[in-house]
Amino acid sequence: MNHFKTFFIFIKFKKLVSVFVVKFFKVYLSVELLCALSISLAIVIMHYSCTLHPPGGATALIYVIGSEKIQALGWLYPFTPIAIGALLMLLVALFINNLSQNEKRYYPTYWI
Repeated sequence: MNHFKTFFIFIKFKKLVSVFVVKFFKVYLSVELLCALSISLAIVIMHYSCTLHPPGGATALIYVIGSEKIQALGWLYPFTPIAIGALLMLLVALFINNLSQNEKRYYPTYWI
């Protein structure tokens, strides 16, 4: 992860897509089609936003096939487990990479 937008901002948008797909199409589509639609839309968003990140499709899939506890989070799903985990990883990366004595190694190179 070398870009802030890939790591933190667009993670939420990909997960919002999976919540949207489940909330609005669960009645009409089977679980298999919901999975395919959720992952496909997440990949399209990643492609057009230039934030391709393979786990993005997996976390979109988790909401669709997840337990009732995960789906009960609803619109909070992109913000509670995903954003908190991403924020913790970002803070660790900032701390460790900026401890280096090497002047060429600092994180992030740019934020957006």
